[in-house]
Amino acid sequence: MAATDIITTLIGGGLIGAITALLSMRSTLRKASAEASRSEAETERVRMDNAEHATRVLMDNIVKPLQDELNETRKCLRATKGEITRLRKSIDAAGSCRHRDGCPVLAGMRDEEADPQPEPGGKRGQRVDARNPVRSGSDEGAGS
Repeated sequence: MAATDIITTLIGGGLIGAITALLSMRSTLRKASAEASRSEAETERVRMDNAEHATRVLMDNIVKPLQDELNETRKCLRATKGEITRLRKSIDAAGSCRHRDGCPVLAGMRDEEADPQPEPGGKRGQRVDARNPVRSGSDEGAGS
């Protein structure tokens, strides 16, 4: 065997080895790429699951109680509006009442309109017995 035969065998064998290595590396690269794609898909799925769970927790713990509170507040507001409407009708009707001259409620409302901020210890907030109204400044209603 001549030196050229040895060099040719080494180069030829090296070439076949290099081709074999390239082919095996290509298949390893495909496997690694497929594995990376699967990992990315799994990561995205976990991220989506976490987002869904966080949304569910947010809805259950924050949004639903706030909606319930808002609905309760709306009910109270409707009830309050109804009471205010009834009060306005009563106040409007009180002006044509035959007892309006001696009515302590109307007198109190007139006093409140004249002096919206009564002094401490004043009569504002005191309850008047409807069966025995006290007339301001006179003893006409008191029987002896």
